[in-house]
Amino acid sequence: MRYQIEFCPNPEYVNIGVDKRLVDCFVRGSKPPVDNLEKQNACKGLANLLEVIDGIPGVTKVSAQRYELTIRKSPMFEWDQIIPLALEAMKTFLADGDLQEKAPPIYPERDPDGDDEELDFGLDEFEDYDDEFEDYFEDYNDFDDYDEAEGYYEEFDDYD
Repeated sequence: MRYQIEFCPNPEYVNIGVDKRLVDCFVRGSKPPVDNLEKQNACKGLANLLEVIDGIPGVTKVSAQRYELTIRKSPMFEWDQIIPLALEAMKTFLADGDLQEKAPPIYPERDPDGDDEELDFGLDEFEDYDDEFEDYFEDYNDFDDYDEAEGYYEEFDDYD
């Protein structure tokens, strides 16, 4: 079985993609299908894998999709403490001892300038709007009647 690690933008998550189907209508905690011995064994292997990975120190959550495992860790732990143990468990329970890296890990895209400016998705514009909105409410209390305030509020129609 071949795998590739993908680090997510959230540094507490990692996905491990595999070229072998992991899930076949299996829900953790349910009984394996009884109609096919091969499916039964695959489900037992996956259940054992999830249990072992869930028991790795630092792991807070593990889930399986059709061709991917997702692992969440505590911020107090590093991936180099967790990933080797998870791969060893995959090798034991899913790959019959044959687990190979398909390609180097994938890392989240970062701004080429290194300042991650594009990753803040326009927070500066939001902060400017937020400041004007605060002024809007402060000024609202300064008006004596609704007609006087109505003209002032029309300025904010541009933000719709």
